[in-house]
Amino acid sequence: MDEYEPGAGSMGGVGAGNGNTEDSWPESFVSKLEKLNETQQSINTLSCWLRYHHKRSKQAADIWAAEALAVPPDRHLLFVYLLNDVLQTARRKSNELCDDFIMRAMDVVPQMYKSMPPQYKEKVKRIIKIWEERGVLAMPDLATLRSRLDAGVASAPSNGSTLAPQVARADSAPKGPGDLGKCLESIARSDVLDYVAREEEKAVEPMLLMDDISVNEPAEIGALRQRAEHATRELDKHKALLQGELNDRKRLVAVLCAAIEAQDGVCSDIEAAIEQSEWKRSRIEGACQRLDEIQGQFDAIADMAED
Repeated sequence: MDEYEPGAGSMGGVGAGNGNTEDSWPESFVSKLEKLNETQQSINTLSCWLRYHHKRSKQAADIWAAEALAVPPDRHLLFVYLLNDVLQTARRKSNELCDDFIMRAMDVVPQMYKSMPPQYKEKVKRIIKIWEERGVLAMPDLATLRSRLDAGVASAPSNGSTLAPQVARADSAPKGPGDLGKCLESIARSDVLDYVAREEEKAVEPMLLMDDISVNEPAEIGALRQRAEHATRELDKHKALLQGELNDRKRLVAVLCAAIEAQDGVCSDIEAAIEQSEWKRSRIEGACQRLDEIQGQFDAIADMAED
């Protein structure tokens, strides 16, 4: 089959997939990511599947980010290819899908880029150039992404906090009531804690009993070691998911605090304007009262003249 071409159009749509229930959706996506290959059909098909499930955009972006950082470096380019296809084809279907993937990509792509061989890095740069030419990313996002690629880091702040660089990206913060509402809705839809709890119950918690383990056959050691390594990988993925969720919520808190501070000043200005309006109204009412008095005087003079 043909190798994936970043600038090519997407293939035809796909349906709901293999009939997985909502509860099994995360596992289904992880499985599809594991089977992803560099053919045009593989990339386009999974991208189209994500567009179909666009209402789970936040969770999809979280899983994509966690898996991207967990796979070997030789698969990093595949995750960039998938990201590219989603961003170029999903905007008409779901702005949220694109926005959630962009939010994750700003940190994840530079981290993958660091470990890529030179030929992969050139392909990533070509994809970013396509994004610029086609207006896939806003210019501030492009500038930020390129600076992080050049620096060789994702978003390492000077104070050790993961919050600072995201708050500094004012271009990605909610800019009005509509954007803020979408951000709040996205946070409310997040079920990352439930997802992590379900996954760890299956793969991690049984391994916590390793201290009391008894081995009857040497062959059992290899199998147990594999389970332990799998549990460790799962914990690393879950940590990345939880860290991303924490960063989102901290950024939202910062945005809300900034909005409250800004609105305090606006409210003070409005209150002053109301007081000024009331003062002007009282002045006009005073003038009207004076006119009534003058009118009364004229009426009195007219009555005296008639007498």
